[in-house]
Amino acid sequence: MGRWGWGVGVALVLAVLGASCGGTGGGPSDPGNQFVFTARGRLILSVQTVGAGVDQGCQSQTVSDPKRLLLTATLLDPQGVPFRNQPITFTAEFPDATFIPGNDNQGSVLTDDSGQASITLVAGLKLGKMRVIAEAPAALNISTGITVTLTQQGFVSQGPLGIIPTSVTFVNTAPLAPCGPAAFTVQANTGDPSC
Repeated sequence: MGRWGWGVGVALVLAVLGASCGGTGGGPSDPGNQFVFTARGRLILSVQTVGAGVDQGCQSQTVSDPKRLLLTATLLDPQGVPFRNQPITFTAEFPDATFIPGNDNQGSVLTDDSGQASITLVAGLKLGKMRVIAEAPAALNISTGITVTLTQQGFVSQGPLGIIPTSVTFVNTAPLAPCGPAAFTVQANTGDPSC
């Protein structure tokens, strides 16, 4: 056999092996049924600013507080039925943001009967756009995120507030107070920041 004969023989053997292996591969093993991912549920995350009470000359008024955001996660099964009593874990991108209830920039809340879990996020020193992630329990393998914009600073420190002695009272006298006591008293106690 010459060189041409060997080349034709090798090509023939490779063609037979390729045909016997079931084609080029890469396709589904059952060409009639494609793989479809079945979702275990849905996690929807929404945000709104929290109102703060403001005293304006004997009348209180509620206004939007840009330092505080209310995040609500809704956990539903594939049919839209709420998942009850499931922990939702919230994590903020900025390390100085604080969740209430929570532990610094992470907090966890159980869903209620409507599948909703709400948590308050308070800004820290860092301002701007921040990503917040909400995660369902590990068995569901569901998470979602939202970008929020912090425009005002909230807590000015992270961690416990240390005061020696353990509490201090500040008194600011208000001359000619038109509708209330003539002095305003504020007490600061040692501990973690709270609202």
